[in-house]
Amino acid sequence: MILQADQSLSAAEQEKEVQKLKNEILKQQQRRLEEQNRLQEQSYKDMQRTHDEHVNQILRQMEREQERMRRDNERVLEAKLRQQRRLEEQNRLQEQSYKDMQRTHDEHVNQILRQMEREQERMRRDNERVLEAKLREKEALLQTGFEQQTSHMQRQIDLLRSEMHKEEKSKPSKISRVVDGISAAAEIILPSFIPKAVGRGLSAISK
Repeated sequence: MILQADQSLSAAEQEKEVQKLKNEILKQQQRRLEEQNRLQEQSYKDMQRTHDEHVNQILRQMEREQERMRRDNERVLEAKLRQQRRLEEQNRLQEQSYKDMQRTHDEHVNQILRQMEREQERMRRDNERVLEAKLREKEALLQTGFEQQTSHMQRQIDLLRSEMHKEEKSKPSKISRVVDGISAAAEIILPSFIPKAVGRGLSAISK
C-alpha cells in the first residue's frame, strides 16, 4: 500500500515535471517568436527608413535639378531679351540713319533743282535781253535803210528764237537726266528701299 502511494506520487511528480518542461518549451518558443517578430519589425522599420531616405534624396535631387533648370531658363531668357533690345536699338539707329541720309539727299536734290531753275531763268532773261537788243537794232537798221544788214539781223533773230525754243523744250529732259544721275548715285550710297522712293519723288518733280 505504501509502495503504491510512493509510485503514485512519483508518477504525479513526473507528470508535473513533464508539464513544467512543456511549459518551459512553450515559453522559449514564445520568446523566440517574439524576438523574431521584433527583429522583423525592426528590419521593416529599417527598410522603411532607408526607403524614405532614398525617396527624400531623389526628391531633393529633383528640386535641385528643377531649380537649376529654372535658373538656366531665366539666364537664357535674359540673354534673349538683351539680344532683342540690342537688335531693336540697332534697327532704330539704322532707321534714324536712313532717315537722316534721306533728308540730306532730298535737300541736296532740291538744292540742285533750284540751282538749275535759277540758271535756266538767268539764261532765259539773258536771251530775252539779247533778242530785245537785236530787235531794236533791226528797227534802227530798217529806219536807216540798211536792208542787207536788216536781213542778216533777222536771221540772227530767227536763230536766237529757235535756240530759245529748243532750250525751253529741252528743259524737262535736262532735269530728267540730272534726276536719273542722282537716282543712280542714290542706289549706290543709300539703302535699297530709299532710291525707289527717291526715284518716284524725283520723277514727279521732273514732270
